[in-house]
Amino acid sequence: MKKLLLTLSAIGSLYAVDVTFDSGTSLMWQDNKDVRKSDYTFAQAQSYCSNLKLGEYSDFRVPTLRELQTIIDYRNHNPAMLNGFKNPESDEFWSSTPFVYRTDSLWIVDFKKGTTETASERYSKNVRCVQHIK
Repeated sequence: MKKLLLTLSAIGSLYAVDVTFDSGTSLMWQDNKDVRKSDYTFAQAQSYCSNLKLGEYSDFRVPTLRELQTIIDYRNHNPAMLNGFKNPESDEFWSSTPFVYRTDSLWIVDFKKGTTETASERYSKNVRCVQHIK
């Protein structure tokens, strides 16, 4: 099944909205330049996403591991992301999925190759916020 990613850029009087919508999952992804090299601890990433407003869109959050995996494309490398994002990034991104064997660690996705690993919540990683569109 082919996914349809739509990049929406609506220019309002004071702002530009940069999000990408995945019609296969009904997820709207942050897709502005802030996703590049946005080093946050996990707590900072949560705060950033919960306060993020892109045009009329708010109610963003840190994605789950499974949600991040929906935008991996293993046919691509550096970044291993689906085509359609205006701001792809080959780096490590937080998920909100805890690592069951360490209470201070969470799963992350490295979009250079599309691999997953764990990291302490105190480390600095990038974040690409998401929201579910009903």
